[in-house]
Amino acid sequence: MHILLTNDDGPPNPVSSPYISAFIDELRTLNHEVSVVLPSTQRSWIGKAHLLPPSRYTLPGQERPHPNEVISELCTPTYFDPGTGTVHDYPPKGKEYWVLVPGAPLGLFHHKELFPFKRSSTIDLVLSGPNHGRNTTAAFALSSGTLGGALEAAISGVRAIAISFAFFTKTEPEQLVREASAHALRIVEKLYGSWSPPLQSKGSRLSDGRPDPDAAQNPDVFTINVPLVEGVSQNPVKWTWMLDNKWPDGSLYSLASSPPDEHKPPSFKWSPYFGTIWQAVEESPPGNDGKAIKDGQTSISCLKANYEDMYGRGSYSGEFKL
Repeated sequence: MHILLTNDDGPPNPVSSPYISAFIDELRTLNHEVSVVLPSTQRSWIGKAHLLPPSRYTLPGQERPHPNEVISELCTPTYFDPGTGTVHDYPPKGKEYWVLVPGAPLGLFHHKELFPFKRSSTIDLVLSGPNHGRNTTAAFALSSGTLGGALEAAISGVRAIAISFAFFTKTEPEQLVREASAHALRIVEKLYGSWSPPLQSKGSRLSDGRPDPDAAQNPDVFTINVPLVEGVSQNPVKWTWMLDNKWPDGSLYSLASSPPDEHKPPSFKWSPYFGTIWQAVEESPPGNDGKAIKDGQTSISCLKANYEDMYGRGSYSGEFKL
């Protein structure tokens, strides 16, 4: 089996991407062919986005390009040597390498030119992760670049599994990460072995517009959340539903400067408040992904690569009359 691994945390970094190396070490023991395509820098919280180059047009007084816009019209990968930790302009011959891509890496994964020395160019399974942090509950999952990577693969017709590690301290002992990696990969192999081929249904709907029940039973994406706790491989693994929660405080940013006045614009700092998320999990009924992680259990949720719509429910069908 040819497995492509991606993430949204980027190449190895002790702060933002601390799990990728240990996970790949465990993945290599399974004797599959493995290709690695990562964003060249951290792209957390990006969802399923494609980053485009800045606009050619500017407003009077506007800088161009804006300092935050670093995406070029040409997407040129570089190549990371995990043995030396160095980045190269060309893939090193005869050595393992990981492809680093500016922007969203899975927009390119079908191009065999990324892997000129691979035996197989066909991808059987995409693994996205392991994410540095949980991707449980809708509030986290809808912003997740890890889930976004898996959904991008599914939209392209490839089976995909997102993997996230829920941490509870600022640093995790290496043995916890390695146990979680081996545990997650055992789940991956069992899921893949029993996964039916993707259905090529017409929009997953019947002729009358109702959802196709057969397509609904065939997941496009599995999302696995593993708590980084000792003995996790001995704890239960649960099928879960995704908790439908919100960000009731309204903003993921806080005011970073003194109150603005006519001479000074405001500045804002990325500062999400997670208290309401934990409270929603605490108050929720059992069976959801957030509750499983809270209880030290591994969560598996199965998803369709589509927004859930409400067609056919209540009055949401037929003609909309003004």
